[in-house]
Amino acid sequence: MSNTRGYIIGSVISKDGTKIGYRQMGEGPGLIIIHGPLSSSQNLMKLGSELSKKFTVYILDRRGRGLSGPYGNDYGLGREVEDLDALVTKTGAEFFFGDSTGATILLKSTLTLPSVHKIVLHEPIVYVNDSEMKKFNTAIDNFNKEVSEGKNADALINISDIVNNQPSLLYKLPDSLTKLSFGLILKTEDIRVKDNDVKIKDVIHTLKYDAQLLNETKGILDSFKDTSAEVLLLCGSKPSDLIKNSIDTLNEILPNLNFVELEGLNHNSAQNNGDPEEVSMVVRKFFTNRLYTKSTVTSKDGTIIGYRQMGSGPGLILMHGDIGSSQHFMGLANELSDLFTIYIPDRRGRGLSGPFGDNYGLQKEVEDLDVLIKKTGAHFLFGASSGALIILQSSLTIGSIDKIALYEPLVYVNKYEMDKFNEINQRVDQEIDEDKLTSAMVTGLELITKVNPEEKPPSPIYYLPRFIWKLIFRMILRSDNKYVKGDDVLLKDLLPTRHYDNILVNETEGKIDNYKKISAEVLLIGGSKSSLFLKHSLDALKGILPNVKRVELKDLDHDSPQNTRDPEAIAQELILFFL
Repeated sequence: MSNTRGYIIGSVISKDGTKIGYRQMGEGPGLIIIHGPLSSSQNLMKLGSELSKKFTVYILDRRGRGLSGPYGNDYGLGREVEDLDALVTKTGAEFFFGDSTGATILLKSTLTLPSVHKIVLHEPIVYVNDSEMKKFNTAIDNFNKEVSEGKNADALINISDIVNNQPSLLYKLPDSLTKLSFGLILKTEDIRVKDNDVKIKDVIHTLKYDAQLLNETKGILDSFKDTSAEVLLLCGSKPSDLIKNSIDTLNEILPNLNFVELEGLNHNSAQNNGDPEEVSMVVRKFFTNRLYTKSTVTSKDGTIIGYRQMGSGPGLILMHGDIGSSQHFMGLANELSDLFTIYIPDRRGRGLSGPFGDNYGLQKEVEDLDVLIKKTGAHFLFGASSGALIILQSSLTIGSIDKIALYEPLVYVNKYEMDKFNEINQRVDQEIDEDKLTSAMVTGLELITKVNPEEKPPSPIYYLPRFIWKLIFRMILRSDNKYVKGDDVLLKDLLPTRHYDNILVNETEGKIDNYKKISAEVLLIGGSKSSLFLKHSLDALKGILPNVKRVELKDLDHDSPQNTRDPEAIAQELILFFL
């Protein structure tokens, strides 16, 4: 049944015969959303609406609320998992989001439902220690007492401190005004709440059931070590002690975990009156980053070249640069995949592909790209750094390339700068050979600040002493070891590959005039905060290439195409250029 509010109403029958209702919207892979305490499907409608741009979203009303039947006998986590199972069986959903106790239900379901294998948990609460839960249960008892006495406003105000260290402005008012505001909200519900939505007064009694679910997690946390599900754990920047302890514990237990802290957000942020737009962005990236297929081609010398593929439309190949692999362009691919079929190869020596092999150089990389172009039929190419250099070289011999976009390719232009570039990289190589990875990473920073004597550090952070930088990079490597999973490549395994990228750069010595022969249409892109020697390379190419346009993007630097930087800004330029 449909309505005028942009969603369809559906239902399933759970194992014990209870009807479980849900709201459905959007198109795409199935995504089930499970709400938390004192709420129903209506409270996550804005989140659902944001996510429905990429997914078919199902927001269920849990037992005892809205479109669903009563709690029934033997209520607990088992019943909630059975309800979810019925909805998964009907919809075939692949992805799952749980808010608060909804996240706790999802966590439990990973132990018995194999189909629940990619989940986002927003501030789940579990039983960590007796003292914390004693405080929680006392608060729940007081809440239930105030509700039984008709003091609903008092109950809602007092329970907020348990879950929020960053409550909304409403809670920051003087107590008398906060109480008055809640009183008005409750009294005007009969006018405001319509259709399938649920009034606060009708869900306020449900908190005791959610508390029951949390208490059921006592003594079972170690069992979550066995879950095979891929998990994104979301948390606001200042959680209450109860939630912080839960998050910290799950961080240690869950084997396949990604963790994101959302600055300024709190326990209510996924709900309509929170910040569902920001939550949806993180959720969407987590799920769509993994919506790719994998395939391979075999290069001229027999080396396997693996690649990721996603999206639909004209073919566009993305070539990563140094200390990178296909994983680092997934954010850019997500921005482009609505308009293009994206192919992201792992270049030789990385991830899905075979080793560098003998006689490595630009010709090997050109041969690898050639077989990928022949298989995919792609005519558009984007590359960053050394990936851009490979595309530039390939355009001399591969006639099917129509348009190329190059982000800061480094070609041999200035002998002084290249001598300094090579001197720094030789020291980096030596430190990597000696397994001094953090030292090598600190030395590598000199490429940003010391290749040109007129260079000014782009940020005061570059003035930090070397030992501080080593500590920072040590933490980055440790974090990387913990969170890199699946097809992604560890940073420590990527660091040695920079030696091979330097070979490519030095091969261009004395050959820049060759690029006058390129017939493809070229877009040169650079960042305003990038190093001078990179800008000099772009200047030289702008003067050589016959069919070229150059743009400089404000506040971007050499790493901006990568996931954690600013791929959105670069995607906008690529869409304008290729379409």
